[in-house]
Amino acid sequence: GKIELKDFSMKYPDRLMAMMDLNGNISYGDGKIRLENLNGRYGDSPVQLEGEIDRKNIKKLEYALRLNFPELVRSDLKYIPLFKDFKFEGPAHVSLNLNGDLDSFKFEHQADLARVQYQIPGFMEKQPNALNKFKAKGSVLKNGGVTVDNWSYELSGNNVSGTAQIPDLDNPDFTISLMADNFEAYPSLQYFQFFDAEMDGSADFKIVGSGNLNDLSSLKFEGEMKLKELKIRPKNFLSFLTVDANLKFKENRLDIRSGNMKSDQSGLSFSGVYQRG
Repeated sequence: GKIELKDFSMKYPDRLMAMMDLNGNISYGDGKIRLENLNGRYGDSPVQLEGEIDRKNIKKLEYALRLNFPELVRSDLKYIPLFKDFKFEGPAHVSLNLNGDLDSFKFEHQADLARVQYQIPGFMEKQPNALNKFKAKGSVLKNGGVTVDNWSYELSGNNVSGTAQIPDLDNPDFTISLMADNFEAYPSLQYFQFFDAEMDGSADFKIVGSGNLNDLSSLKFEGEMKLKELKIRPKNFLSFLTVDANLKFKENRLDIRSGNMKSDQSGLSFSGVYQRG
C-alpha cells in the first residue's frame, strides 16, 4: 500500500529535534517500508529524506536512509553531544547516508561549509564565503561511540585527511590522526591565529592527537613534519628566510633534524632540541 504525508510531524524521545511539516509518500509491502521524496523541517532546518526500512526482523529493523540538509543551522544540533558545543554561524549544506540496524550503523557524511563562520579558540577562525568541505565515513555502535575510518577536510585548496575515534558520546574524549602532503602555507595564514609572520611554501605532516570535544583548547598533539622551501618573514624582518627541515614534536618538545636556512646573503645548517616551559 501507500501513504501520502501532508504536513506530518513527529518527535523523537531523545537527543533529536522534531521532524515537522513532512510531505511525501510512504509505500509498504514485502516486509519493507519505503520513504519516497519526503520534504519537511528538522527543527528550523529544511530536510529531504528517502530510503528503505526492512521490517522482516523487527528486533533488528535494518534500514538504509539518505538525508539532505540544504541549510542546517546550529540550533538544531543542540541535543547531539558530538556537536552541541560546536559554535558556528551561517547555514551548512549537509548530506548523510545511514545503513544499519538498531544496534549499529555505518555512515557517510558530507558537509559544504563555505557559508559558515566558525572558530576553534586559540587555534583558528574561519570566515564565511571560503571554499571549505568536510567528508567522513565510519560507524556508530549502540553505547559504543563513533569510529571514523577516514575523513577529509578541505579549506581554500589545502586538504587534510585522517581517522578519528570517540569511545563515548556522553563524555566525548577523542583521538585523531591527520596527514597532508604539500600543504601550502600562504592560503592558510588568514585562518590560523598563532602565525605572526608572512609565510609561503609547503609542508608534509603526520600528526596524532587527543582531547575532549567540550574543551578543544586542551588538545595534545605529537607528530612529524617536513618543511619544503618554507619562506618566512617574521614581523619587523626586511627579507624572507627560506627553511628546509625535518621536525618531530610532542607536547612542549620540538626535535629539529637536518635543518637548512638561508636568506638573501647567507645560509646555515642546524639541528637541535627546543623545550618550551
